[in-house]
Amino acid sequence: MIFIYFIMLSIVITLTIALRKYHIEFKNHLRKHEHPFSFLYGLCFFLTDTYVKAYNKFKPNGPEPFHSLKSKMHMLYPGKNISEMLYISLAKRMAAGIAVFIFFMSAGLIYSISVLLGNKNVTELSRPNDGSDSITYTLIADTNDTTEQIEVDISKKMYEYSEIITLFDKYREDIITAMLGENTSSEYVTKPLSFPSSIGDEAISLSWQPENLSFIDLNGELIYENISSEGTHTCVYITMKLSDVEATLMAGVILYPDSSDRSSLLHAEIMSYINENNSPYSSTVSLPSNISGSDVAFFLPDNNSNLIFFPIGIITCIILLFASSKELNSKVRLRNNQMLSDYPEIVSKLLLLSNAGLNIRNAFKKITEDYYKGLSANDIPHYAYEELSITLNSLNSGKSEATAYTEYGKRCRLMPYMKLGSLLEQNLNKGAKEMRFQLGSEVKNAFQNYKSETITKSKQAETKLIFPMLLILIVIMLLIMVPAFMNM
Repeated sequence: MIFIYFIMLSIVITLTIALRKYHIEFKNHLRKHEHPFSFLYGLCFFLTDTYVKAYNKFKPNGPEPFHSLKSKMHMLYPGKNISEMLYISLAKRMAAGIAVFIFFMSAGLIYSISVLLGNKNVTELSRPNDGSDSITYTLIADTNDTTEQIEVDISKKMYEYSEIITLFDKYREDIITAMLGENTSSEYVTKPLSFPSSIGDEAISLSWQPENLSFIDLNGELIYENISSEGTHTCVYITMKLSDVEATLMAGVILYPDSSDRSSLLHAEIMSYINENNSPYSSTVSLPSNISGSDVAFFLPDNNSNLIFFPIGIITCIILLFASSKELNSKVRLRNNQMLSDYPEIVSKLLLLSNAGLNIRNAFKKITEDYYKGLSANDIPHYAYEELSITLNSLNSGKSEATAYTEYGKRCRLMPYMKLGSLLEQNLNKGAKEMRFQLGSEVKNAFQNYKSETITKSKQAETKLIFPMLLILIVIMLLIMVPAFMNM
């Protein structure tokens, strides 16, 4: 994995350095605190252009690349250079993902190197202490001319004679119970006996020999045709063995009828050394330092825990990209809500100024001037008024009023504004009186819709407050009831 992490980091760093001046004109005016990963933007711009070229090549008749994103950008940044802002928005999202990817690749590389440096020569292995007969270690044998991965089996620890006798006495009753199996008593055996091969954590070996094979076979099955209905007395001899010590236990029962390559060579030499140079009574096993005249070093292989950094890096990048997309959608929703809130005010101002004798064009101019006069540096811009300013600039540049009003509604992309643009266009030739009448109706509808929307939002807010209010109620009830129960 060190090689993979190193290659990944090398590719990203090399591309970042090589493309640092790619579309540098887009980066010159950016603020560092708003774009902390701007040093990666050159690479992001290049990836964006590469994607666009590939998309246009394979889908020449398809929709425009990033069509949905461009549409949202037009809504959020009226009158701005969308192409440049699109580049920067995509670069900001991609750079965050690339930065996280670099972090996890660096962390994986550092961890892998630390694991490699932390792998010290293993000079001894522990015998199993969980009762198993042996434990298998996977080792990396690094000799002068080769490196091999081998598996070494280490047998369990041997016991002293006095320890073994104590263990035999300890498990005597357990052996009888295990032998009876589904039978409840040795004086009334009607079901097959169980002959386990070992017992206990120390894995005491058991061998079973029925006294009479015509009653009980070697597997513990009862031969019912030879068993008397009055009960047949017999016994089973149990040989307990641990290390080289054996003891025999006799269990009497009364039976009744049923009521119903290279690696191999290294492995052989290592095991030979282990068996010849280690005491079975020792808690650890020493390993050879030389095999067939060649130095050998052993390492415990890494458990591949460093692999986790790679998928985490990829997944985090993807999550960040989706999170950025959701953030943009959230901004669009806030923009739409703001415009809908401003709509009653705009149409009422239009009606008021129209009644005062101003035509629509001059009314737009007056509304826009008042908006900018009252806008401070820290205020949040209002998209509806920004779109009005763009419409006024279009009129000043020579565009017809009908076209400008229709485009105003289309740019806002909300039904009330589209309706307003259509209303203004249709009444250009009908006279001021007819337009004022329709504007008056639109003002009434706008305030009625605003009132309904406000009621809906208040009900939603009340619904959201139900859960915290329930929690407060539960806490209050606990504060009252717990002391009362404690005093009873």
